[in-house]
Amino acid sequence: MFASIESWTDYRRTGFPNLTPNEGGDHNQNPGGYIPRRLPYCQTERLYNPNLPSPLPNLQDRFWWDQE
Repeated sequence: MFASIESWTDYRRTGFPNLTPNEGGDHNQNPGGYIPRRLPYCQTERLYNPNLPSPLPNLQDRFWWDQE
């Protein structure tokens, strides 16, 4: 199930398995290289959705329901 979005969703919901970030995994959309909290918007959303947030959130920004 490594290519399925359900696996990532299950990880986000349960925290299992205990994953460690990849060293050197720093990216402009994923500062720090940590395990992503959200997925990036796809290109069609960026092109055709006028309600897309600006600036675009990075992969570490939290959703409204994912607050500490």
